[in-house]
Amino acid sequence: MTQTEFLTMVSPLQGKMYRLAFSFFRNEDEAKDIVQDVLIKIWEKRESLPQVENVEAWCIRIAKNTILDRLKHNSYRRTSDMAKHNEHPAATDLQELTEMKDFIHTMRRIMNELPEKYRFLIHLREIEGLPYNEISEIMELRIETVKVGISRARHMIRKKLKNLHSYGQR
Repeated sequence: MTQTEFLTMVSPLQGKMYRLAFSFFRNEDEAKDIVQDVLIKIWEKRESLPQVENVEAWCIRIAKNTILDRLKHNSYRRTSDMAKHNEHPAATDLQELTEMKDFIHTMRRIMNELPEKYRFLIHLREIEGLPYNEISEIMELRIETVKVGISRARHMIRKKLKNLHSYGQR
C-alpha cells in the first residue's frame, strides 16, 4: 500500500479520532498525541488494510483501544481546555451566552460521570453520528448490546438532568 492510498483512506478519519480522544481527555495536546499514536499503529498495520471491510470502524476501534490504554496506564487527570476549544453559535446577548456555556459545562460533567463504555457509545452515536452496526464493529459488541448500552446511557443522562432541574421543587 502506498502512502497516497493510506492517506486517502485514513486521513479523513483524523477528525473523528481527535474528537473521540478530546472527549475523554479535554486536552488538545493529549488528543493530538493519541491521534498521532493511532496513525502510527495503522501505518504499521497498513498491509492488512486492503482486507479490512470497514476501514473507518477498524481505525476508530484502534483509537478507542489506544484511549483505553492511555486511561488505564497513565491515570490521566483531565484538564480543561474549554476556553480554547468551545465553539458557540452566536448568542444575542450575554445571558444567552452564559446559559449556553452553563449547559455545555453541565453536559460535559454529566458525560464524564458516565461509565467509559457508555461514554464511548454515546460519543460514537450522538457526536459522530455513526450507525449502530458500525458502533457494534468498533466496540466489538453485539448490535443489541450497543442499542441497550446507548439507551441506558441516555436514560442516565436524562435522569441526571432531571435531578438538576428539579432541585428545590416539589
